Amino acid sequence: FPFIFRGALDVGATTINEDMKLACVEAIASLARKEAHAELSKVYAGENLTFGPDYLIPKPFDPRLIVDLPIAVAKAAIASGVATRPIEDWDAYAEKLNQFFTRSKLVMRPIITRAQADPKRIAYCE
Repeated sequence: FPFIFRGALDVGATTINEDMKLACVEAIASLARKEAHAELSKVYAGENLTFGPDYLIPKPFDPRLIVDLPIAVAKAAIASGVATRPIEDWDAYAEKLNQFFTRSKLVMRPIITRAQADPKRIAYCE
């Protein structure tokens, strides 16, 4: 999962430990239980985005992932003593992470729009 590496790299973690992995998993579980981001309804039109048997983890394009997961991982790295560059200003860090999403959204929007205009079906054999 790329966001665990983002958090680890941003604090200069010397290793990825169990505390960091657990923090990432807990952040994913927390996001899945929250109301889905409005942006997702555009991408996943018609899908149930409410926590339950059909929605256990957030969708890959959930914009909250790029912010919440690296923050959780970075905090766990600092708390467990493996961070070499602790973060002081969490709000500024969250804003920096949000800018990654904004830039990638600009790149991906035309691709998503084109895919939505001509949806394809996939058939799986049993």
